[in-house]
Amino acid sequence: EAWAGLAARGTFMMGRLGALTISSSDGCSFKPSPIWTKSRYKLQLMEPVKGGKCVNIGRPGALWTSGKHAPGKDNAQFMLFEKVICCAGIPVP
Repeated sequence: EAWAGLAARGTFMMGRLGALTISSSDGCSFKPSPIWTKSRYKLQLMEPVKGGKCVNIGRPGALWTSGKHAPGKDNAQFMLFEKVICCAGIPVP
């Protein structure tokens, strides 16, 4: 649970430093996004125990952390997923 909080803080800092981008309405260009929206991002636990599903940022840890703390392993890795509009020629409503 604290691991996910640290990952969310890292994402927040990336936005403040200009490292996060948001796609345009047609999906063919990107611009910096200093203010991030939590609903655009999801985390998936990779270490110490692989998580099978993505977790929304801010979801209570009691719902997804059971069985995730392996004995003797106190480091964690998360994969960050971002919702992106794609310019593959599919119209966006």
